[in-house]
Amino acid sequence: MKQNKNILRFHFIFFAAIALYMITGSIFFDGCCPLRVILNIECPFCGMTTAYFRLLKGDLKGAFEAHSLFFIGVPFILIIAHFEVLKKRFGVFVNIISGIMIVLLVVRYIIRIRSGQIFLSVLY
Repeated sequence: MKQNKNILRFHFIFFAAIALYMITGSIFFDGCCPLRVILNIECPFCGMTTAYFRLLKGDLKGAFEAHSLFFIGVPFILIIAHFEVLKKRFGVFVNIISGIMIVLLVVRYIIRIRSGQIFLSVLY
């Protein structure tokens, strides 16, 4: 019973942190990622928040345009957050799924850099 309370508490804090991030991002950073505003670089997750905002408005096409891999964002974060528990239960399968998600995000990021969609001003 106590373990269930801890899990519920963790999920509440997790989703509250995401909500706080989205609210502060939309208020203080004009809807942009704080990392992008402060450091002037884009990360592999750039566009994910915009994609989820568009999805919440029912704009599936707009969500894919904002970030083509938005559908793996939440599962990826949940897998990372619960990695130890999932690894005990599902073993190597969790490593494989996590690895595939990371490879997809990195490949998408490299493609965006090579195509000129991302300019890494910190490196120049």
